[in-house]
This record gives sequence, structure tokens and C-alpha cells, in this order.
Amino acid sequence: MHARQPRRLGQSRITRWSALAAFGLLLFSEHRPVQAGPSYRLVVNRGNPLASVSRRDVSAMFLGKMTTWRFGTKVAPVDQSATSGVRGAFTREVYGTGVDAVVNYWRDAITSGRGMPPPVKNNDEQVAEFVRNNSGAIGYVSGQNPLRDLKAVALEP
Repeated sequence: MHARQPRRLGQSRITRWSALAAFGLLLFSEHRPVQAGPSYRLVVNRGNPLASVSRRDVSAMFLGKMTTWRFGTKVAPVDQSATSGVRGAFTREVYGTGVDAVVNYWRDAITSGRGMPPPVKNNDEQVAEFVRNNSGAIGYVSGQNPLRDLKAVALEP
């Protein structure tokens, strides 16, 4: 029988670390970060003539303070669920606050008889359907959502 060669501990560690380093380089060199798109898009009915809407007007529409578009059609805002990420992004950008503050605003408005909040839909598809079926509708969908029969409008500062 052959005598077993003693293992060279240092060389074994170097080989292992080299293999791990090579694997790490391979893993990360193939990784291409996905460029993030907008977290939401503001959408209106295709018949809406506007290309952009001011942040102030959008806020007023969703808070029930602006009820008619500049071209005379009744505004019909539609929200997403208070727990949806897209609503969080929309609320932060338009109001500069969290969803809870808007929910509390509407709770107070309902209690005092000052109005009712926009209808709430559970997902992008339901918002899209509402906007398609209402000429004065305005809503928001995830940034990656295809805009089938919807019109995206820019949010002006």
C-alpha cells in the first residue's frame, strides 16, 4: 500500500479561496442590474386632451377639492388599496406624506360630512378598467404596467 501523503494545509486554503473568488467574480460579472422604472404612472382616459397635470391639481382631485377638469368633464379619481406599494409611492410624491395621513383626512371628511373618498380598487387591472370606462377618470398604476387603452400623463411640479 502506498503511504498517504501529508496534506499541505496552506495550499488547500489558497485553492479553496481562489475557487471562491473566481466563483464570486463570475457571479457578479454576469449580474446586470435592472434599471428601475418609475414606481407608478398617472393615467387618464384616452379621451382626455391633457398631456400633463400639476401636482397641486392632482392632489386637489384626489382630495375632492377639484371636481371638474379644465375642459369641463367631471373628475373621477380612483385610488388603490391603502396597503399597496403603488399607492404609497403615489401618496409620497403627490402629497409629500404617508398613506395614513390621507386615510385620516378622509375619515375626518366622512365624519364631518365634507365628502367621500375616491373609490378604491385592489390592483392595476381594476384601476385600468375604471379609467377606461370613465371619461373623467384619473388614477395610477405600477410603472411596469402596460398601458392598454390608457393614456399616461406627466405630473408637473
